Amino acid sequence: STFFLFEAYPVAVFPFVAGDTLDITNGALREQAARLLARIHQATATFAIQAPHTHQPPLPLEVPDFLQDAEFDAWVASLPQQGLTRLPIHGDYYRRNVLATDSHIMGVIDWDEAQVTYLMAETGWAAWEFCQTPARHDLDMTKATDFLSAYLDEHPPCSPAELRHAVNFIRLRLRDEILNSLVRKGQGEPTDEAYTEAEIRAFNNLRDTPF
Repeated sequence: STFFLFEAYPVAVFPFVAGDTLDITNGALREQAARLLARIHQATATFAIQAPHTHQPPLPLEVPDFLQDAEFDAWVASLPQQGLTRLPIHGDYYRRNVLATDSHIMGVIDWDEAQVTYLMAETGWAAWEFCQTPARHDLDMTKATDFLSAYLDEHPPCSPAELRHAVNFIRLRLRDEILNSLVRKGQGEPTDEAYTEAEIRAFNNLRDTPF
């Protein structure tokens, strides 16, 4: 078997794939990444796995003022009633896990965070990872629109209307990561403060960003 436990840690071994970290400044590779993500979702939609009801976990601490957003909180509370597509996702689809040459994607690695959840949680976050500005606190809307258009061109197993939730799913993950970073900092653990500051700016910059 290529999957086993070593001292209680899961280990998975896959065939070697030649390639390097995907260059997100390469428009052709970004488009390929979007199309590949849609095809991954097409494949996982066929898995005989029942999608559980997804509950947003409790926030790890009281939300500070700079992350307060009543309208956003109302959206989070409404998620179970939205009827959004839920199915198995890769869970960590970003440039370091997409191996590519200068012109073609060769493979997708690191499936350890695969889970069953909202499809748009992964699609939105992928748009963020592949299309954020160099300063990492805003979206390049031209790139993001092109990315999501390419994703839709491959006929993923969701309604095009679900894309209107993409930015809120980005903000949801940003806020979760920010709060978890603040918790770790409060416990005396090392954190990347520059990264967290960029995420705080991004959470607020994306407040009124439409798709």
